Amino acid sequence: MTIPTIVDTQALLQDYFAKNIYKDTLQLPDSLGTVSLIDTINQDKILGRTFNASVKQRVIKETTIVKQLPKTKIFYGFEGGFDKVDVVSHLGFGILINTKQDRIFHLSIGAANRTTDGTSGALAPYIGGGVYWKLKLKKY
Repeated sequence: MTIPTIVDTQALLQDYFAKNIYKDTLQLPDSLGTVSLIDTINQDKILGRTFNASVKQRVIKETTIVKQLPKTKIFYGFEGGFDKVDVVSHLGFGILINTKQDRIFHLSIGAANRTTDGTSGALAPYIGGGVYWKLKLKKY
């Protein structure tokens, strides 16, 4: 590397104290628009910077519907049964538990009316239960 022996000091100082303006235009991806930058440089420092943005408004084309996460649900109620012989065959209380996996568990307690000889009868306590699974039917 050779160093020049003659240096124009006045030219160096003029260049150092001059205000230089640089312009640049940036293209945004997906044809969204442009951003124009204007920088003013003096004494190796940025004196000012301005920009002008021309951005197209985006249109959202996709809609995502998010379902609520499944929860365990508990239901309670009364139950009863009727028949020709006893009229009211049983009365009781029951609880249903619907799990997050859509399985239903049923527990019931109550009293059953049992006719023994056609005219006399007695109340007998009972406990019942069950499990239910969801049927998956095809949609047409």
